[in-house]
Amino acid sequence: IDEELAEIEPLIQEASAAVGNIKSESLSEIRSMRAPPDIIRDILEGVLSLMGILDTSWNSMKTFLAKRGVKEEIRYFVI
Repeated sequence: IDEELAEIEPLIQEASAAVGNIKSESLSEIRSMRAPPDIIRDILEGVLSLMGILDTSWNSMKTFLAKRGVKEEIRYFVI
């Protein structure tokens, strides 16, 4: 387990840093779209699914992105 964790830990740290670097303005820009680009939709569907949110409609995604502390919620999510 320690060996596997040693391989995965740097990836988790990198992902956490990447989420932390997302600007609030970028989230606002995404929420203001009438419909997201396919790549953004795919990523958000995956994030919502992992977080136990079954509704992956665009309205649900926008609501999720508008939550206060959404970046921290994603960064510190543990399966």
